[in-house]
Amino acid sequence: MAEYKKMTDCDIIDSKDPWKNDKLKRQKVAEDFTEIVKNINNQPFVISIDSAYGTGKTFFIKRWVEDLKNTGITTCYYNAWNTDYQTDPLVPFVNSIIKQFPKDISDKLQENFENLIGVLKTASNFAIKCFTGRDNMVEDSAKLAQQTVEFIQGVGRDFIENNNQTIGVIDAFKVKLADEAQKRKIVICVDELERCRPTYAVELLEIIKHLFNVPNVIFVLSTDRQQLKHTIAKMYGENMDGDGYLRRFIDLELHLPDPDRDLFCSYIQELYDIKNEKLGARHVDGWNYFKEQFVFWAEIYKLSLREIEQFWIEVSYLAHILPEERRKIAPVLAWVLIVKTKDVNQFYNFKNNDLKSIREYLSKTVPSKISENNRCYETFMTNIELCTTSSEELYARYKALNDLNEDPVVQTWYYMHLNNPIDDEEKTLSSYICNILSYISPMPDPSMP
Repeated sequence: MAEYKKMTDCDIIDSKDPWKNDKLKRQKVAEDFTEIVKNINNQPFVISIDSAYGTGKTFFIKRWVEDLKNTGITTCYYNAWNTDYQTDPLVPFVNSIIKQFPKDISDKLQENFENLIGVLKTASNFAIKCFTGRDNMVEDSAKLAQQTVEFIQGVGRDFIENNNQTIGVIDAFKVKLADEAQKRKIVICVDELERCRPTYAVELLEIIKHLFNVPNVIFVLSTDRQQLKHTIAKMYGENMDGDGYLRRFIDLELHLPDPDRDLFCSYIQELYDIKNEKLGARHVDGWNYFKEQFVFWAEIYKLSLREIEQFWIEVSYLAHILPEERRKIAPVLAWVLIVKTKDVNQFYNFKNNDLKSIREYLSKTVPSKISENNRCYETFMTNIELCTTSSEELYARYKALNDLNEDPVVQTWYYMHLNNPIDDEEKTLSSYICNILSYISPMPDPSMP
């Protein structure tokens, strides 16, 4: 029986064999990326691994970190979003990284870092902005000059001396780090940067640029580039050149290949233990057949891994609610489950038995190279017509036939009722499907966008 759980609950990584549960076949990608890292020598370097939100970046990056460690490369992992609630990223970020270094490195850097924190605590926020270089990004020169005059008038010589001390401690920290990086390559992976508050994300980028800009220290930013550009725009204004800003940091951009949705759905189905045991007509109503139909529509709608997981959580609930032998009309259930979230208008076209509008919509949504001679699509079109046609009309069509093979819709209806009649059916099967889905979430509001 299916269990209620999330993928993250089961995401335990074996450090000795990090790709043991590699359901997305990412190991080969990691091996290729490792070769790139191995060939970066004696220079500071920043790599961006770009992939849309919900496509499995964290799944990949956590395992690649362990893989890099197994090759002998000193590697650290930092999830930026986990500390997004803090005002300043400097302390949580640097502290986390230092603690992950081998003891011989962390002991040498810890004292310098504590000195750095000490002087920064006594410096003003303006000093930190100067340190990160954000002043010349945000303000025009006239405004910046006025701010500088007002600040120095208010704080005086103590600030200047303190700022000089800050720069000195930063330089000392970088010298120590550079000494250690000459002995061994250091890779620091930063994950989920695009999910952070704009100020936090940008300040963390600036810290990476200024504090860790030493040879043989390689940063890997696992991020959604488009989202990160939006984050930068929120920080600096819509006219900000996000690509130009990121080019200041990123030396090489890599892309994580699109996930195999079929493999991922099989993984989730197995994880949630959603299976066919007692059902005879698996090709009609079994969960394996549902998975096949769901994958077809997941490809059409380009669902992310995160979206797929969320849909399958609902499927796991249905597997509890519905007796396995109860008819599900899998091709239609899979589509309606998706459009209930992705296109509410089509959900209501289905609920209102508006087959004409659905057909017009699908003719624009499903590419002709897919819709022509595709078994999944043909089966779906038969079943969607079946569900949106009244029992009276289906019966009339049946009576007019000389051969059931002449009308696939009527043929499907006939065998459905012969083998497994639906007692609580209303005028059409569309209401039956909608009632099934009403078990797991409220019906969407058609007035909402």
